[in-house]
Amino acid sequence: MFKSIFIFSQLVVLLLTFSACSGTDSKATTSNKLADTTKNAEVTEQKVLEPADSAKYFKLQKYLANGDTTGKWPVKNDIVPINGAILPYNRIISYYGNLYSKRMGILGELPKKEMLKKLQSEVARWQAADSTVKAIPALHYIAITAQGSPGKENMHRMRMPFKQIDTILDWAKPTP
Repeated sequence: MFKSIFIFSQLVVLLLTFSACSGTDSKATTSNKLADTTKNAEVTEQKVLEPADSAKYFKLQKYLANGDTTGKWPVKNDIVPINGAILPYNRIISYYGNLYSKRMGILGELPKKEMLKKLQSEVARWQAADSTVKAIPALHYIAITAQGSPGKENMHRMRMPFKQIDTILDWAKPTP
């Protein structure tokens, strides 16, 4: 379960970066993009602090529970997300991988255009299967990999170069 939460949190960070990247200079560094994303998030927070439509939210929660009879879903609470929240109003369809490995996910298996076309096709299939929840694409780049022996700082991990991370950020930009 921890692995799923960790992957999901990375996915959300990439998704947020994905949506915040349009209009930035393609030669900007990752740290500049992160600063821009943080700056945009602060502006967004000031604009959308009011809660979303609670009736719509609770109706969606009931729909997503899909007739659960255990009583555990949806979770009983009165907390409503703020306007502009990504979840639960969207279904995130993500492709993952590492550009250095063809065995670590589709991002390293296929050329960019082919992979993005396949992702859009998958998003379209999910949207056709359930039009109630909007399906949106995301890219999950595996930027840190476990290693069998210690490397820098005596850690058993290898961080991908900024250039590779920037490549995925560029791929995530909407095409004109």
